[in-house]
Amino acid sequence: GSDAIAFTVSAATYTVSASPTALTEDLASNVTFTVKRNNVAYDGAVTFSLPSGLSGSTSATATDGKCTNKLTATTTSNKTVTVSFGGGSATATFTVAAATYAASANISQLYTNDPDSVTFTVKKNNANYAGSVSLSYSSGLSGPASATASGGTFTVSLTATSIGSKTVTLSFGGGTSTVSFSVSASTYTISPTTTTAMDGDWSSVTVTLYRNGTLYNGPLNVSFSGPIITDPFSVNVSNGVTIISFLPNQPGNGSIILNYANGTATIAVRITSRPPIGDGGN
Repeated sequence: GSDAIAFTVSAATYTVSASPTALTEDLASNVTFTVKRNNVAYDGAVTFSLPSGLSGSTSATATDGKCTNKLTATTTSNKTVTVSFGGGSATATFTVAAATYAASANISQLYTNDPDSVTFTVKKNNANYAGSVSLSYSSGLSGPASATASGGTFTVSLTATSIGSKTVTLSFGGGTSTVSFSVSASTYTISPTTTTAMDGDWSSVTVTLYRNGTLYNGPLNVSFSGPIITDPFSVNVSNGVTIISFLPNQPGNGSIILNYANGTATIAVRITSRPPIGDGGN
């Protein structure tokens, strides 16, 4: 006779784990998958079934139970990847955080009616962003509507027309970030602010002009008030300095009025009498 021996056959087990399991939207991540069949590291072909909103390779080869896939999520919902190998499959689930967008500027102080060159730095997911950037402005601040970032930076000219806190909203790479500026009224200062002259003699004064504490370069309109008969005129200021000539026509107080860069400054002129002509010593 013979005896029969019965065997119990359990289904093969398939397990998979992944590292990391936390992804960031629009940021490619190298993910290492560990695959085991019957609790033994699996070697061989592996295929990946990727859900909507997640991209990467659809196949790999496991060695000592490990293979790598570069995954990029384009939406923020959780993603489940089905990994098939050795006749079975298992799943790995990933969380996806929203992409981060950051912007900064090299200056934070602006002045009214004084265009300033501003360099912005833009980052997406902590990496320098390259590409198109759209800009929108709060009331009282203007600049270009778009720019192109290279290596994470771009430079534009901004002009403020009113004082207070102003913002620029930058849109790039699918998100936005806001940069704030403080706007103060422009200041116009000159040196000297007073001078003296003699009635009937041509006089001149060397003037240094500043706007917002910086030497001014550009057009200057000069006019006069009081007992000065010189006609108004215009000059172009270089390196902040110009010479103004004028002719008083009687003793008293006059003014030299300087208009530049939407501002005004004044030099007070004290005009003295010409000394009487002597009688030759008699």
